[in-house]
Amino acid sequence: MRRRPGVGRICRSENFISYARSTADQAQQVAEALRGLGYGVWRDDELPAHRSYAEVIEERLQSAKAVVVIWSAEAVKSEWVQSEADRARGDHKLVPLHVDDAALPMPFDRIQCADMAGWAGDLEAPGWRKVVASIADLAGQAEKSAAAGPAPAPKRSICVPPFLLNDPDAALGMLGPVLERDAGNNLDDAKMDPDFEGLRDDPRFQAMIAAAEARLAAAKTP
Repeated sequence: MRRRPGVGRICRSENFISYARSTADQAQQVAEALRGLGYGVWRDDELPAHRSYAEVIEERLQSAKAVVVIWSAEAVKSEWVQSEADRARGDHKLVPLHVDDAALPMPFDRIQCADMAGWAGDLEAPGWRKVVASIADLAGQAEKSAAAGPAPAPKRSICVPPFLLNDPDAALGMLGPVLERDAGNNLDDAKMDPDFEGLRDDPRFQAMIAAAEARLAAAKTP
């Protein structure tokens, strides 16, 4: 099977994981952990011989509910990984994590990224819990959209997994991308939802709310 040099991926209809070949072991850890949570994983060694590699990857990116990008020193130099991450960013389903201290390329250096450096499969690690929370949130959005059909989707509250409620860092790590993705529908929930009561006095929470309000105000300015 022909692969792009030095880069691989694991993906399925629910999740697409993009990574550089040098981090294949970490990608496999992520895949196994997702399987343990009930997410099936499709790997590129299962590509049918009669299909174009690029064609299949295109289909998987389009159908994915979440695209997990594993940033590393090699991945930040890969045009393929950057292209896949950019597609996911545009589709509002990017779930980034990093496994080393490599500086992220623009504009991904402006997006919150889960710290998975040194991760060895600990399901309680803060970085992993942020990744899982984002995937769960994106999966919930996709399911609601499918159920709603052509009718307008009702305004939803921000979904906070119970295990994040007592972890401000993880809760804020989940909230930031949600507000960046859709402040219009989520800002009031963030400000009034009792689940976030414990974060009201946190300067990081206040900064997120202020930034979201500023973005909304700027969008309304002629």
